Amino acid sequence: MGRADRRPKDRLTRRIARWRRATKLLLITEALWPVIWAPLAVVGVYLCAALLDLPQRLGARINTALLVTDLVMAAIWLAVGLWRLHWPDDAAVRQRLQRASGLTHDPIAALEDTPAQTDAFARALWDIHRARSVAALRTLRLGWPQGLGGRDRFALRGTVLVALAIAVFVAGPAARSRLDRAFTLDTGLFWGSSVPPTVTAWITPPAYTGRPPVLLPASQGTISVPAGSRLTVTVSGVQRPPHLDAQAFQVLDASSFQHDSTLTQSGLLTLRGGGQRLAHWQISVAPDAPPTIAFTAPPGPDGTSASLRLPWRATDDYGVASAMMEARLQAHPDAPPLIQTLSLPDSATPTIAGVQVSDLSANPWAGLPVTLRLTARDALGQQGATTPLVMTLPERAFTDPFARRVIAIRKFLVMAPNIQESEGRDAAAHAVLETAAEVSQAGKPASVVLPLAATGWLLVDDFQPGAVAEAIDRLWQVALHLEQGDAADTAQSLRAAQDALQQALQSKSPDAGQLSQLMKAVQAAVLQHLSTLMQMVQRQNGAIGAPSNGPRLDLSDLAREMQAMEAAARAGDAQGMRDHLAALEKELQALEQARVVKPDPAQQAARQQAMKDLAALQGMMKQQSALMDHSARRLTSETPDPSGQRRDGVAQDALRRALHGLSSRLGTSVDGAGQSMGEATRQLNQGQDGAATAAQQQALTAMQQAANQLGQKLSRQSGQGAMMIGDGQSGEAPGDSSGDGLLPGDSGTDPFGRPLPTGHGSSLGSDIAVPDGSSQARLRAILQDLRARAGDRSRPQPELDYIDRLLQPF
Repeated sequence: MGRADRRPKDRLTRRIARWRRATKLLLITEALWPVIWAPLAVVGVYLCAALLDLPQRLGARINTALLVTDLVMAAIWLAVGLWRLHWPDDAAVRQRLQRASGLTHDPIAALEDTPAQTDAFARALWDIHRARSVAALRTLRLGWPQGLGGRDRFALRGTVLVALAIAVFVAGPAARSRLDRAFTLDTGLFWGSSVPPTVTAWITPPAYTGRPPVLLPASQGTISVPAGSRLTVTVSGVQRPPHLDAQAFQVLDASSFQHDSTLTQSGLLTLRGGGQRLAHWQISVAPDAPPTIAFTAPPGPDGTSASLRLPWRATDDYGVASAMMEARLQAHPDAPPLIQTLSLPDSATPTIAGVQVSDLSANPWAGLPVTLRLTARDALGQQGATTPLVMTLPERAFTDPFARRVIAIRKFLVMAPNIQESEGRDAAAHAVLETAAEVSQAGKPASVVLPLAATGWLLVDDFQPGAVAEAIDRLWQVALHLEQGDAADTAQSLRAAQDALQQALQSKSPDAGQLSQLMKAVQAAVLQHLSTLMQMVQRQNGAIGAPSNGPRLDLSDLAREMQAMEAAARAGDAQGMRDHLAALEKELQALEQARVVKPDPAQQAARQQAMKDLAALQGMMKQQSALMDHSARRLTSETPDPSGQRRDGVAQDALRRALHGLSSRLGTSVDGAGQSMGEATRQLNQGQDGAATAAQQQALTAMQQAANQLGQKLSRQSGQGAMMIGDGQSGEAPGDSSGDGLLPGDSGTDPFGRPLPTGHGSSLGSDIAVPDGSSQARLRAILQDLRARAGDRSRPQPELDYIDRLLQPF
């Protein structure tokens, strides 16, 4: 029973103790508030001024003095108030608790007191009193604080709060920086030094970015820097080492310190020293993203050539360091890939766009399906790649049937699985030997038959690991000799010289002297190949031609680009050489694939007939010009000449009939001239020299237009056909090259104007100018102007005679 009686009493005692502690805390708050509100108001006034940027404008020293004065006044006011403060005792606490709870007769004291009488009646009465007290204590209340508004009859506290809220609104985003400056102490005010510390800070980006160092001001918005940048901070004019976010400084001298670190993450850096904040920087560290590379168009053949065209585009934060093409043969995906380096500009740029043209016709995978992708790397070694795509590599088109058969065998060796130990190797060897026998029966030279037969026996007898690869290479050489004859070796020398130059140009800083030497090697290879082709043509009485589906061979473009490359090499312009070499690819490839062909007899005969028609038309134009001269002279003569008019009428009619004989081949282009000639004949028979002269002028103009059309047709035919090199048996007049090919000469110079060394074959026709498109248009314009002047018979006779002599070859 005793334990049960004590439990409620203990709980009530603990409850009353808690209420008494809360009441005491409330009384202390009521006593402290009048003491602290005044110092807080003083600090609040300074905060309002700081948010409005008022004390900062007065200078660091005055700002520090105002801050210290404000804080000292607030501290003194607070200390005096606390010294005068009367702390509440237990009686005051009990009295406040009972008053707030509305209790009477001091029930708390009843629980703590004991009865004076100990008899049974007195004890029963005391228990009743105690029970009533316990019931009353169940309604204890704390009440609200009282007296907080005392000593502030003008409500200054509310005014300070309102002013503080307005100041925060006015300051806006600048509130933090203004408060930082307002609460920064100038140590010179206390230590007698008037020279502030000097801070010099800069960020050095990594060398591969190509960015210059960035000088940091004392404070700035967010500064974005590449990852791995170095932060360097020097502080002078302080006695103790400063701190940069807990990072230490190295001692330079008694008052100078330096910090050097690598920035790896973003954040706010605060520099403190000499009891104040010296600077702060918000740093944003940008990580280096891997490069990206993509095709800008589907890869494929470069026009009609056998070169692979790769249009691509790569991007990186600070420039792509390297890019390459990687191809894997679909039939053997585990075989070593084919790698081609993509040309990059000399200077690193965030975005690179280019078109890579690579001649892979000699590669064993040419004409076979491969899986192709592009890769790019940056200076950190990060890689980006395109999605792999499947395509067939371009291949060279062979016209010789035996060469096509050899290439087919070569493809079979490349594609066959486990060719080293399979029966397919025996089948390939049998096909090679059979082809060698047929080539021999066809009368091909031993320089082709013997290597082909040796390749077949190599596949039969040699089972070394590299035998198949050697056979594949030999088959390519045999196919080239079947297609090009003796020019195959010089064509390969030309390709090797071109590849060496291209490889040198792909380096970041190519040597100018090396580029010049390689350029001379390419020129020498071009001349040697042309000389070999010329000798073959002269022996076979044929022409230099390119495959029908291959690139067109234009020596004028070749010479122009070679000269431009030579000029760029002399100037040390590697990028210019790259551009000209890219433009030269098609011409060089066409030259490499050039072969000696027999001219088409039908085309040759048609061309000869067209040349005869042009010569006849030019003779008729000369006759028509003479008849027009006769009519013009009779107009100026005072003596009539009827007989002369009749003779010219007969001659004019005969000329009309001769022109009509050409109309079956020239078509409607001469119909207008024939009609004008008929009108001139009629006027001459009527004795009307004036009207006859006008009709003759119209006839001459029409014939000039017909001659121009025929000349343009011949020019187009010569541009589409093979380049003729022979002894004049093509039907052209001696000395008439028409810009359609190369004729052998004895000038002893090459197409670049340099003398040929003794023993290097015959001249390549440098004495014959091969005009380009613009030159041909200019020449046609000059020729047309001369013909127009020749038709104007009002000009002096000596001038007309001179123009006739100029036009005589045409």
